[in-house]
Amino acid sequence: MEHVAFTFNDLPSLLAAYIHNKEDGIVPFWTINHGPTISIYYRDPDGNKVELQYDVFRDTRSIDAFFASGAYEKNFMGIIFDPEKNACRL
Repeated sequence: MEHVAFTFNDLPSLLAAYIHNKEDGIVPFWTINHGPTISIYYRDPDGNKVELQYDVFRDTRSIDAFFASGAYEKNFMGIIFDPEKNACRL
């Protein structure tokens, strides 16, 4: 298994999960804004990747426009996302 992903309905819910996990001593190894998703990656006790994510675009037209813009080809991986900085806005 490469990884399993869980999708949250909104960014505040994703950030609340991040805070909850952090309070329990569970910290991510990678946090990134892929463009279409904002993702927080963890490893489970067996080393499998667990992704918690939020879908940025709410409809197919918006995601199609993102891919048509060429942004994904320029940076397919995305940009580092700082959940600490964003969680303080909750």
